[in-house]
Parts: sequence; structure tokens; C-alpha cells
Amino acid sequence: MFLTRVTTFAERFLTDRSFALIIAPALADFEYDPADGVGRYVAVLRAVAGAAYEDAAASSALGTFVVLALIPAAYYAFFFLLCAPDGLRTVANNRTVALLLVSMAAVASMVPVAICYWPDRPEPHQPEA
Repeated sequence: MFLTRVTTFAERFLTDRSFALIIAPALADFEYDPADGVGRYVAVLRAVAGAAYEDAAASSALGTFVVLALIPAAYYAFFFLLCAPDGLRTVANNRTVALLLVSMAAVASMVPVAICYWPDRPEPHQPEA
């Protein structure tokens, strides 16, 4: 179940190169490692995180994604501060309110951008005749 989910995620979101060079060896080690424990799972998750980082760092789309996410974040932050009872003083004096507002602005700005950047499903591999 774990391997199926990791493989599905990696095939959908990561490049073929990252899958072949980073994820596939980690999955093979997971399958053939006789030791039980959390370490095997951590190793696979670290491989997925490393492959995602490699793909994000190699792609120029990361900068576009960040800029597109900052536009609504600035919009929401402005209106959150505008609607705060004492404005910036309330946020500066209360860390809980500041954390809540920052979290809400981050989620409200990242979700639409992530949906717009959602990758298309890859074409199924057709066996050659």
C-alpha cells in the first residue's frame, strides 16, 4: 500500500529522470531490506523529498509559482490588516492572531495557484508492437 502510493505520487509529480535515479532505488531498498521499522519508510520519504527538491530547483517554473502565489497573499494580507480591529497594532501585539492571519493568507493564496499548476496526467505507456 505504501509503495503503491509513493510510486503513484512520484510518477505523477516527478520527472522520469528523478524517478529512475532517486525513487526507484529507494523503493528497491525498501522492498528488499529485511529490517522492520520506521527507518525504511523515512528513507523512501527522504528520497521523494530530495527528488521533489531536485525537480523544483531544476525547473524555472518555481519562480513563476512563487510570484503568482505572492499576488493573492499580498491581497489577502492587506484586507486582513484592514479588517483587524486595531489594524497592525493588534497583529503585532498578539502572536496567535499574527500566525493565524499568515496561515490563512498562505493557504488562501497557495491553493488556487497549486490548482492552476496541477500537472496533467501522463499518457499511459503503450507497449511497442
